[in-house]
Amino acid sequence: MTNQISKMSRNIELDVENAIISYTRCMTTKDIEHEKTGKKYLMLNCDKNILCFDDHIPRMYNAVVLDPITRTILSIASPISYDLTGFNHLYPNNEQTNDIVIEEMIEGVSIQLFYDFRNKKWELSTRNSVYGDYSYYRLPTEVSKTYREMLFDAIEVTDNTIESWEGIQYMDQKRCYHFILQHPQNHLVFNKISPRLYYVGCYRLHIGGKRNNVSYHSCHEIPVFPSGIVNLPRTFSYDSPFSYEEKTKELLSIHDDVYPMGIGFLSLSTGNRYFVVHPKYKELQELRGIHPNILYQYLCLRKISKITEFVTHFPQYKQMYWKFNELYENLVKAIHQGYHDYYVGKTEKRVNKSIFFHMAQIHHNIYKPSLQDGTKIIVRRKTVRDYVNTLEPGCILHLLQNEKYKQDKII
Repeated sequence: MTNQISKMSRNIELDVENAIISYTRCMTTKDIEHEKTGKKYLMLNCDKNILCFDDHIPRMYNAVVLDPITRTILSIASPISYDLTGFNHLYPNNEQTNDIVIEEMIEGVSIQLFYDFRNKKWELSTRNSVYGDYSYYRLPTEVSKTYREMLFDAIEVTDNTIESWEGIQYMDQKRCYHFILQHPQNHLVFNKISPRLYYVGCYRLHIGGKRNNVSYHSCHEIPVFPSGIVNLPRTFSYDSPFSYEEKTKELLSIHDDVYPMGIGFLSLSTGNRYFVVHPKYKELQELRGIHPNILYQYLCLRKISKITEFVTHFPQYKQMYWKFNELYENLVKAIHQGYHDYYVGKTEKRVNKSIFFHMAQIHHNIYKPSLQDGTKIIVRRKTVRDYVNTLEPGCILHLLQNEKYKQDKII
């Protein structure tokens, strides 16, 4: 099986059976069974970190959903993006044609909508699942919306069926459509107040009746949806062939109050892309972090004294972080009260084992040494807080998640 692909190819016949055997070094396979419908799927994904710049065909195996029996493609995402070396190899500097479009990067989760002919329903797929009945970020005691629920919010569907969306009437059942989903509960770097859905392209499937013969079609070609149903990425014009480095520098140096996540160079005929992330976005992304547990992230930021800076850039977390601070102080209060009852009041009250360990640490490593050197520290709440501040975020998270300290709507 060849690993080459013409940079202007429109139709490509994917040899799925051979790919599963040939690309074991970089491809993962995942068996999925839909809990509600009982339908089974096989998902294929190639690892971007293992691919070489000239691994062209493997890049097409990105969130590919198959019928596990017939190995027929049901859904396929856009090809895995290239770095500059790989993209420049296919589309050299200063030799671009009208096939290349420069577009803004859209922040969000990539989803595909495809028609499953086996149960005659439109379905949703992400990079790792079919149906999208899961979420990435977690909040204490609050049930996060699944990606499927976020999609329904974005398309304003209330009966939880994709078929109820007004956009379905414009979609071809023989195509798989690509979207970027934005939702406030997905905790993006940019503060999104309301859900939004961007259409970015599609694959035409089984062209000419040939199984797994596909072709890519960008959102910037023939319009699919009337105005107002979905959003489209902005594009940037250019007058003549250019250097990718110079064009990137030019576009990212524009001093707008609102800057994009970055820019993408797209081949209209293949869906191949090269992305450049905006430096300002990178800075905010590093501050924002990607840990799925928001409380743990708060503790990490607190450890390095970055809370104030964080809520300045991400004010949507201010109220949540205030609740986390209350939770933190409740823990300090509990340890202090336990210390006073056990070591000062000498009461017989039972003390939680995880809390007692830290009470003992304070008593033996702070209080007793102070008696020996004549300074005699009185263990006040500040003493306990200073001690807790020295603990690793993971240790504090474990303490906060203990049943004894769970508070309504906080943890």
